[in-house]
Amino acid sequence: MVRLLILLLAALLHLAGTQQVPLAISFVSGSPNSIARPIYSSLRGGRYIYIKAMGFSPDPTQNKVTIGGLTCQIPSDGVTDTFITCVTPDTGSLTNINNAPIVLTSGKVPVSTSYPNSVYFSSGSTPQLTDVYPSAGFANSMVQFYGIHLITNIGDGLRSMGDIQKLALGSDLCSRFDIPQTSISQYSLQYLQCVASSQQ
Repeated sequence: MVRLLILLLAALLHLAGTQQVPLAISFVSGSPNSIARPIYSSLRGGRYIYIKAMGFSPDPTQNKVTIGGLTCQIPSDGVTDTFITCVTPDTGSLTNINNAPIVLTSGKVPVSTSYPNSVYFSSGSTPQLTDVYPSAGFANSMVQFYGIHLITNIGDGLRSMGDIQKLALGSDLCSRFDIPQTSISQYSLQYLQCVASSQQ
């Protein structure tokens, strides 16, 4: 009798361990460390979003995320046990796109979100370059980028670029960048500084 109970218990535990958790989204955030929503992205994309979910595949290639019908690219390291990270796409639009829903598909099962777990593609979050100073320089010179920027995560300026995807002069990537402020507000006169590569 005891042996039968042990076999029955083992069979139940095995069955419970093989049942699939249904695909579900808990929340979507613009930060991995807090619930920051709704998410505001540039019209040109490039913003990382973090989808707290369960029941998805651990293989990034088996998951697909779209925002308002546009593919949100999942990087090769963009899947953990509890989060899927993806990069917002370029909308190709010149006007704001508000409250774009997020659809996560894993296998063939899709789940979607609604406000506040949505993305606002905004011209106010889209960087605009108005001036570069000096207009001529030499290798290892400091160049200042003036324009409309909204940068809340500046990284460390060396290894982590934070919200900045790339800072370049023509085809030459800046060897180092520096932001004298802790963040850059949307319509300020603050600027990004770039140390031009020695290859120029």
